[in-house]
Amino acid sequence: MVNIIHGRDSERKRKTETISCVCFWDIPFHGSGAKLSSRIKRQRKDCNLRCPWCHNPETIAPVPQTLLFQDTGKLVSYGMNLTVEEAVESVMRDVDFYKASQGGVAVSGGEPMLQPEGVAELCRRLRQLGVSTLIDTAGNVPWDHFERVLPYTDCLFYDFKSPDEKVYREIVRGNQKLIYENLRKISDRGFALHVRIPLIPGINDDTHSLERSAALLVEMGIRNVDLLLFHRMGDAKYRAMGLSYAFRDMRPLSEERIREAQSVFERHFTVTVET
Repeated sequence: MVNIIHGRDSERKRKTETISCVCFWDIPFHGSGAKLSSRIKRQRKDCNLRCPWCHNPETIAPVPQTLLFQDTGKLVSYGMNLTVEEAVESVMRDVDFYKASQGGVAVSGGEPMLQPEGVAELCRRLRQLGVSTLIDTAGNVPWDHFERVLPYTDCLFYDFKSPDEKVYREIVRGNQKLIYENLRKISDRGFALHVRIPLIPGINDDTHSLERSAALLVEMGIRNVDLLLFHRMGDAKYRAMGLSYAFRDMRPLSEERIREAQSVFERHFTVTVET
């Protein structure tokens, strides 16, 4: 996790602690479709949604954290402070990998768009150095945040949680209207875009929800959809943080449900299923 401190105000921001945190994890990230190739994923720490199925709870709070994994007794720390320059240096250590794979850097979260100035500057600098960038966002931010970042970004991954406003309001705790408006604007501009749908049992995997989601995305002009299959791999992190994981006992989707969901979306979109 890295606090990206932007520009000449870095010392002031260090003192006032007004900046947010970013997780930098050096892990291979295989994007949807061959054209996206392999990327290094940089995860930003801070999120303004509260999806109860989230498998990265350590990226929610915008502060450094140390997790004690009870099963192994291992302590894992998430957090450090970096200027944009230092973040670029960290990324460029993997430049040979980017060139060999024709990939780049994916800035994920948490929610990277909560820090538009730092993310925009990071992406701008990387573009100058010939490194492709991708932003993974849930879109629950003002439109002007996107206007600052999009000029320096090559592709967006955009989460679509549900067609139901109640799910956004009561479960995810986000502004569905804002999220949908941002997605429409991005699509209308012809920006390279993949909509990513986490398939969550009991939340958005029923036939009605699948068909409503597909209809909304068709109306928005979406072409590429990634279906993200629910898993419980974040359970150990919740326990390490002393938290209860609401989906701990939830079973993954059956093969039949996965095939149905894939069939619904393949009628309209280029679809990738990710485990």
